[in-house]
Amino acid sequence: MQDDRSASVCEGLSAHADLGAVFAAIPGMNLLLAPDAPRFTMLLASDERLAATMSTREGTLGRPLFDVFADANPANPSPSGVQNLRASLETVLRTGEQHCMPLQRYDLQRANGSWEERYWSPTNVPVKDANGNVKYLIHQVTDVTEAVLGRAALERAEQGAARVLGRMTDAHFQLDGAFRLVEMNPAAERMTGTMRHEVLGLTCEDAFPASFDPAVDAAFRRVVASGREEHLLQHYVSEGSDVYVEVDAYSTDDGGVAIFARDVSERVSAVETRREMETQRFLTRLGDVLHREGDTATLYEGAARLLGEHLGSGRVLYAEAREEDNAIVVVAQHLREGLVPVARDYRFDDYCPCVTISLRSRRTLVMTDVTTEAQLDVSERMLIAAAGVGASVTVPILQDGRIAACLSVVQPTSRKWTSHEVALIEETAQRTAIAAARSRAEAALRASDRRKDEFLAVLAHELRNPLAPVRNGLQILRMAPHDTQKTNKVLGVMDRQLTHMTRLIDDLLDVSRFTSGKVVLRRERIPLRAVFDNALEASLHLIEASRHVLMSHFSHEALFLDADATRLVQVVGNLINNAVKYTPDGGQIDLFGERDGNDVLIRVRDTGVGISSDMLPHVFDLFAQVSGSSLARAQGGLGIGLSISRQLIHMHGGTLRAESDGLGKGATFTVRLPMAAEPESERAAPGAATEAENLASQEILVVDDNIDAADSFTTMLELSGHVVTTVYTGADALAAVAKRRPSLVFCDIGMPGMNGYEVAERIRADASLAPVRLIAVTGWGRDEDKRLALEAGFDAHLAKPIAWAAVEAVLTAQEPGEALLKR
Repeated sequence: MQDDRSASVCEGLSAHADLGAVFAAIPGMNLLLAPDAPRFTMLLASDERLAATMSTREGTLGRPLFDVFADANPANPSPSGVQNLRASLETVLRTGEQHCMPLQRYDLQRANGSWEERYWSPTNVPVKDANGNVKYLIHQVTDVTEAVLGRAALERAEQGAARVLGRMTDAHFQLDGAFRLVEMNPAAERMTGTMRHEVLGLTCEDAFPASFDPAVDAAFRRVVASGREEHLLQHYVSEGSDVYVEVDAYSTDDGGVAIFARDVSERVSAVETRREMETQRFLTRLGDVLHREGDTATLYEGAARLLGEHLGSGRVLYAEAREEDNAIVVVAQHLREGLVPVARDYRFDDYCPCVTISLRSRRTLVMTDVTTEAQLDVSERMLIAAAGVGASVTVPILQDGRIAACLSVVQPTSRKWTSHEVALIEETAQRTAIAAARSRAEAALRASDRRKDEFLAVLAHELRNPLAPVRNGLQILRMAPHDTQKTNKVLGVMDRQLTHMTRLIDDLLDVSRFTSGKVVLRRERIPLRAVFDNALEASLHLIEASRHVLMSHFSHEALFLDADATRLVQVVGNLINNAVKYTPDGGQIDLFGERDGNDVLIRVRDTGVGISSDMLPHVFDLFAQVSGSSLARAQGGLGIGLSISRQLIHMHGGTLRAESDGLGKGATFTVRLPMAAEPESERAAPGAATEAENLASQEILVVDDNIDAADSFTTMLELSGHVVTTVYTGADALAAVAKRRPSLVFCDIGMPGMNGYEVAERIRADASLAPVRLIAVTGWGRDEDKRLALEAGFDAHLAKPIAWAAVEAVLTAQEPGEALLKR
């Protein structure tokens, strides 16, 4: 009955030949089947279906479906295509609804008898008549072989890759486009100590906080942005140990990062150990060079040679900097063979701004490739490249907070300097700076020792010179005590020589005060002309004795200074005396006082022996004298006047400069000081007491264990009309004070038994003796000695030998301590 039905259907279709033509042209792989189960006769077939199944219309149409298509491939391990298709068609007949089959394997036999593995996605659709009965079945299939086999190949590849990654010793991490972990292999688990299921979906920072490095994370992001791979070395500390990880990162098609990492700590440690050993050998050799005796240039040359050989650099330069002159002087350079030495002298302005800024900001300047250096503009790149510089490291060397020198390591081609190399260059610069400072200090100490020996010889000479006429004068007084003419002449000589000795001692005390920072200026508003007048008054006899011509050139404008008058007179006097000393008899000395803007210039110019160019920088050094000049020794002097003068002028906020065109061409010393504000009205001078009032007779006690000094001082006081008691010990002094109640006590300090400090303390302990004025008399004149005298209870302090003017100042003082405050 079913055969009859199939025949009937076929006859009906043949009657509609146009339907067959239409069906054949429909796109897709389609079969029109009769609902004559179980035959399912094939009525029509599309051209695409016939081509895909390698069939013909004659061999297909009118035949039962499963006679033509059968699971015949013996290589198919589990054929189920026929069974599944039959079940699907029967389901459509039973339900009258479309049925989509799951993926089916149905292999096709080629013409040569071989089989081809094929996969299909079938759908069976019912075609119903007007009464709702299934009249036809349309069997539609899609060939999905390529996709199935491709997916299988991909799965096999992924499984293979997973096996490879699983066996890899390198750690593998996969990040997605949001930089979250999506995969990691067992090696990655071992490296991080983390199981993959614990961290997948997290960022590296959240997954591995202990080893997270922002620089490495930034490298991963650069890989995604640029598509270029990156290789880097990551360092972190784990459980107190250094860990080094070598990382390769690649971009992936999905916008993520594939990361391969390996622990290279042992290799890096070995390299570090070897490099550290090489570094230590270099530093040992450097230490040997830097501890040899020699000047700074020799030290620089040795260090430059060692550093250049160690780094294999083309050029190593040491240059000393003089910022005040805007100058840089190359003092040592090591060159690789074939390179030409650079010039010796430069200026800061000769360098590119970035170099100058780096040096003056006290930081190391590193350039790896001059041709692409971002901190240089095009012209600067061309300028530096033309000088043979491809890469460089420049380190400023500081001394007392200023740039003393710089070390520059230069490569003619580009070079990526490692942090270790930069640190080694900086270490070399620092060690060389310390060695150079030590060398300069040792040289200065040797020079100081030499000057000290010369100074002591000069001091002995200078002190013996005035002692000789003093001793001669004493002998003359003994031999002719009644010869008034000779006595007066001798007294004048003795007074001048003692004044000279006192000036020498005062100069020495000034040096001590400056060294300890205890010089205090007592500023007041003073006219410049008065400074010159007072200085000339003290020096005029020297000028006249040398028969010099003195020319004065002063501004008609009244110039005022805010200065310590005594100290400024001392400076100008020193400069005049210096000109007199170094100018042969009959020379000329010119004095200038003039205004220059808001400054006052004081100049002393002479036609003397001049100053050589090598001596000029040292004329203000302590104990310095113009070498080669017989006048220096003939005229005397300790070589400290100019040093003191410069320090005094600096304390006033000014400058003192020496100039000379050379030996035999004279010298000029110029003082520049700020000018004082507009002059105020003259203050009325206090009324002066008459000489009779000032020198009214007083009850005085003199205490000194040096009998000659005590008695001679007593005689001077008595000749001035005072009543004087003289004692030679501290105990006798206390007894005399208690008995005579003097108004004034001159007491020596350095006495045996009870010294002057104890005497003063005992007197001040007695309230009834409060009106007694105590004056310390001692050979010690430091500020510290004055402070001790005040603390012990003295009102004033006088240093031996005492000038009579100082004694008179004490005798006429209105308040206790007035004389002390004035000195």
